[in-house]
Amino acid sequence: MRNLLAIATILLLAPTAVLAAEPWEVVKDSDGVKVWMQETGPRGLPVLRARTRINASVIDVLAVITDIGPSCEWAGRCVEERLIERPDMLHTRMYSRRKGPWPLDDRDFELETSGVISNGGARVLIRFHTAAKARTPLPSGTVRMPVMRGSYLLERAGQATDITFRVEGDPGGWIPKWAISWTAAAIPYESLRALRKRVPKMRGRYVDVVRAFEKLAAAAP
Repeated sequence: MRNLLAIATILLLAPTAVLAAEPWEVVKDSDGVKVWMQETGPRGLPVLRARTRINASVIDVLAVITDIGPSCEWAGRCVEERLIERPDMLHTRMYSRRKGPWPLDDRDFELETSGVISNGGARVLIRFHTAAKARTPLPSGTVRMPVMRGSYLLERAGQATDITFRVEGDPGGWIPKWAISWTAAAIPYESLRALRKRVPKMRGRYVDVVRAFEKLAAAAP
């Protein structure tokens, strides 16, 4: 009897599992950056994945990504980003505000980030997620996002670095479907395109940071 119940349960759940795994759709492929969208996530909102190759080492890319202060120079639709605290080089708490498409309000969030260096520095994974309790007051004309999470995966590709950016979130409030899809696809594309151009220009400006990351990489499994 138990076996029959188990089989029946599997048969009932199988279609749901299949429907939940929506395929990735290419929504942008231009200027060396490719973006995929998957119609899943909080409230059925899309999950985005973007990928590009940067002509710089993994550590050079890591140095730019972890420099929170000037990150609006490359982060898509960024209005403000600032560091709240940095317990160590691979863990931060930060505040970010992103421009909403007219006539919608801006969105903001606080993130906690954590990084892991592996393969002797050939691979770095940076994960981020919404902080449990925001410390920053909500600015006027801004909606706080209840969910924001994702990752940056940096992988050595010869003398270059392949970077994969994955993000999903709940923008909070009401947003029309067209705005969600357009903004969601625009942010990872704009971010990686700008990062791809910025990192080589910044080479040599993070000497101490690069040395510190290289020490961590040398000790990484």
